[in-house]
Amino acid sequence: METQGAQETSWLEAAERHIQEHLRGGEAEKELVTSVWLQCTRLPVSYSFTAISQLLALQRSPCVSLLGWGTEQFLQWSREGLGRRTESGGAPPTTLPRARLLLAGYITDLPDDGNREQDGNLYIQDASGCVPCEISQFDCSGLGSLYFFPCWTFIPTHQTGGYVEVLSPPIPVPKVHALVPVNSSLLTPVSAFLLLGDSSHPRGFRVAVIGKLSSVTSLVTIRSKTFFFFFLQHGKRTIPVIVHVPSKLFWFRVLAVGETYEVSSLSLSSLGGSPRRVFAVTSSSILALRPPLSPPFLSTPDMDNSEELTEPGESLAPDCGPQERVTGRRSKEAKTLTYKGVVTRVLNAPAGLYELDGALLLCTAYTQLQNGGRGMRVGARVEVCDSHLQQTPSPLFPSLVLSCCLRSRIQICDFSRLTAPCALFSGSGNLYLQLLFRYRLRLPEFLWACDVINKLQEKLCPRFVRQNCVTRAPSDGAQGPAEKLLFPTISTWPDGRRERDLQEEMVAEPHDCPLRQYSPLPPPWSLPPLSLVPSLVSSTQKLPGEESNRRLHWSHHSVRSRDLSPPQVLLGVLQASSSSGSLILKDQSSSLSCLVLPAPPISWISTSPPGPGFIFAPSQCCHLPHRSTW
Repeated sequence: METQGAQETSWLEAAERHIQEHLRGGEAEKELVTSVWLQCTRLPVSYSFTAISQLLALQRSPCVSLLGWGTEQFLQWSREGLGRRTESGGAPPTTLPRARLLLAGYITDLPDDGNREQDGNLYIQDASGCVPCEISQFDCSGLGSLYFFPCWTFIPTHQTGGYVEVLSPPIPVPKVHALVPVNSSLLTPVSAFLLLGDSSHPRGFRVAVIGKLSSVTSLVTIRSKTFFFFFLQHGKRTIPVIVHVPSKLFWFRVLAVGETYEVSSLSLSSLGGSPRRVFAVTSSSILALRPPLSPPFLSTPDMDNSEELTEPGESLAPDCGPQERVTGRRSKEAKTLTYKGVVTRVLNAPAGLYELDGALLLCTAYTQLQNGGRGMRVGARVEVCDSHLQQTPSPLFPSLVLSCCLRSRIQICDFSRLTAPCALFSGSGNLYLQLLFRYRLRLPEFLWACDVINKLQEKLCPRFVRQNCVTRAPSDGAQGPAEKLLFPTISTWPDGRRERDLQEEMVAEPHDCPLRQYSPLPPPWSLPPLSLVPSLVSSTQKLPGEESNRRLHWSHHSVRSRDLSPPQVLLGVLQASSSSGSLILKDQSSSLSCLVLPAPPISWISTSPPGPGFIFAPSQCCHLPHRSTW
């Protein structure tokens, strides 16, 4: 058995080899070992450095590394993580197992693929490879520097092999000195605003502006161009700044609302196809954190129209929560607010539907969720800024719905402590997004379409149809099964609706987007499992087509879809029975024997006028007057 001294010697030799092979060696060797040592009372001989390539290739399950933590501290951390989950179907997630791995690398905004430019993401890189990372606290002056990560989580994914969630601020090796822009004169938003209306400035004109960060929009990609806006404020005056230079897109990960920033070398720019002028970040711009500015003199109080909510049980109660303003008989105006909560369920990741705090529905479909929802795992605490609160837009979902437009921003405040998987999705071939944009759906309509698609999957997948056939939009633009089913209804809704002006949605005042106003929508129709159809029919009272023949002990009910609330649509796979010769309508829940008859049905079966509906006898025979195939 090795003595403590021998173990430390072996550990130092292994650390030296790792630094020489993967971290360029040099003076970083001593600095890195010192940084590790400072996290513990002694060298962590039970831990070992891991190369990023080994982490991606060998680590097949989620894990967490917490250097310097004692057993009791880890157990307390785990108990708090378990308290964030809610009971749902399937095996509940457990807390992350501990791994004794040390991670060090260079934080960069350049992906490992040399064919791609910066897209606003951050990566941890060493000589062996590169892994994407999610980090909530980072100083932009440290980009490209070597860091040691004392506390981090690794989450494997099918798409990229995995990514790292950085749980505590990384330690720079050596210490990073912040860049300080040198500006003899700084403009506040009050004086900078006047420049937006002046077009007489010479080409190459640059200014430096200092102000309080009031909001940050989503990071979006439109026509292969990635950009976002942020807004600097002083007093009542706010100016928009666009960030579209690839080397500055990582600022999206750094900016913190409420802090005061100085931004140098800003140019004046006009948005494409619009007379609106904004300040634009250039390749030479520098972002620096500054102390708060003194408030300007105000003759009248500065009223803030936004709200911040953190507790759904109290803040969103009907007697004290934000109330929508009725703008018509059915139309309401949603409230704009900031909310902090815990992801308790991932309801439908491709549709951007999440449950917060076991009570609220979060919809991210109207914005571009970064990295396909990376980090949005069960147990993560998130902050949703400038979201729209709609009350009871659809009876199919929770009564309180937070929805995000392009003006909104979603941040991970505290990463999940559970083994819950990361349900990543892609916008390419995404049926939900295709329906939303093609038919310009409002939120209540989108939620109903999501419910129909979900029920369609439950009825047919995977026994009769592959899930991809239902949830993926065809690459040739043709209608898939789900869209064919929805088309007769959703095609009637977009009349008179304007196409979204995405840039104006991000910067215009007053703000306008598809989520600002809404009308609650009862389900136009429902898609029941076939196992429930007999009970739905038997519960209908005073059916107009009821007939009975006591002598033959035979009876039937003629039921129109409109007799049920909501109207029901029968859907399944029609098959012929080899034993009885009858037709059978099947889904994964049950089957119904069918008679396919011309419309109107012959008089001895039904005297009611023809129309969509079904006829039931005690043998559960189903007549389909109108039928379609796809």
